[in-house]
Amino acid sequence: VTLNRAALGSVVLANRCEEERASGGKEYRKKDIRKLEKKKAKKKRRERENRKARLTARRGKIGQDKLEKKHSSDGQAKQENKKSRKKEKLEMSAESLGNIGAETVIQDLKRRKIVRSSEAARHTIRLFRKLIKAHAKNPDVLISKVKELGKKLTAAQPTQLVLGNLTLRFLHIIREEKEKADKNEMVSPGHVSSKLYHFMGDSKQEGSFREGEDISMDLVGGIDDLESDIENSTDNIAEQAIEHIHANEIIMTFGKSSAVENFLLAAAKLRKFEVFVAESAPSFQGQELAKSLSKAGIQTTLIPDSAIYTMMARVNKVILGATAIFANGGILALSGSHMVASAANVHSVPVLVCSALYKLSPLFPHDQDTFNDLLSPNEVLEFEEAGEVQNARVLNPRFDYVPPSFVDLLVTNDGGHSPSYVYRLLAEFYSTEDVHDIMAGAR
Repeated sequence: VTLNRAALGSVVLANRCEEERASGGKEYRKKDIRKLEKKKAKKKRRERENRKARLTARRGKIGQDKLEKKHSSDGQAKQENKKSRKKEKLEMSAESLGNIGAETVIQDLKRRKIVRSSEAARHTIRLFRKLIKAHAKNPDVLISKVKELGKKLTAAQPTQLVLGNLTLRFLHIIREEKEKADKNEMVSPGHVSSKLYHFMGDSKQEGSFREGEDISMDLVGGIDDLESDIENSTDNIAEQAIEHIHANEIIMTFGKSSAVENFLLAAAKLRKFEVFVAESAPSFQGQELAKSLSKAGIQTTLIPDSAIYTMMARVNKVILGATAIFANGGILALSGSHMVASAANVHSVPVLVCSALYKLSPLFPHDQDTFNDLLSPNEVLEFEEAGEVQNARVLNPRFDYVPPSFVDLLVTNDGGHSPSYVYRLLAEFYSTEDVHDIMAGAR
């Protein structure tokens, strides 16, 4: 029945269509016309899109030909314009460093609120991080800003040599990354690495560098390594204590140094020895160290500075701290350290210096006063008593220069080094082209 109904319906529909054709029915013609109109509109739309694409391609080719012709004819003018734009960027980058907090640090340095080398190093690293964030995509601007910051910091406190040291170290990191990219990442036009894009600016032309974030990550990684070296320097030095301190030895030290203190405390965990601590007047920092060592169970004897030469005959080893390590292997240490090292030299007692490598300075000292600093004479002679003394000049130097001939070994966070090996370390950490610019403000 179903098949019969379907067949009957088809016959009826065919008869209707034949009747409409025969009679010229309007319904059949309207449907056919609408189909033709849709096909024509679709065809026109396709042709219009193809024509637009051909026109765009032709315009692009013409524009490229014109650009290449212009580049070939005006190459010299383009280079001059590029140099002028680069100069303008450098001039614009010379704005004040106040927006990264540098002025606050500079004022604290001038007012002696930042005294310790480790504290000054942390502030400097923090400023470097802000410069990376602001100028990592343009190494020329970054180098200019780092130099400007380093000069201001060293001028604010010339005797804080660690400021210039860290500036030189960071400049060396930037130059290393730039040189590495120039050697390994430069390829033919159209296939240029994204790392070098940052070094060459924001050019979008063929053969320029595509934008990326590699240089920022490299610089951040370098500054992270530098900060890690600073934070872990005392621990790395203390790990070597067992190699240098033996059982039943008598050690002499002077004043208080965090590196020396951790060095002795680490050795006391596995060795028994005795320590003579000179009190280091007028600051009397040795008293604080003697108290700390005695609490740790180390046999400690506090002696006045006048007894150093007498007690040296019983000493097996002298361990000193340092504020700076100079290029000739000498050190800048607490005032009175020269006396201790001189007495040790007379008695043929070895002198070890515990100091981190971020204190390594490329400067050469000439005398005791070149890199010294005079503190208030009130610590030596109180102002109330000064009226009773006639025609007396009271000096209170902060540092002593100890020549390399008085130093036997430099114990650093990178291991032990002879003073004569310092020049190799300088070549590894600093670039010679930056030394004069940054250290010109140091005494």
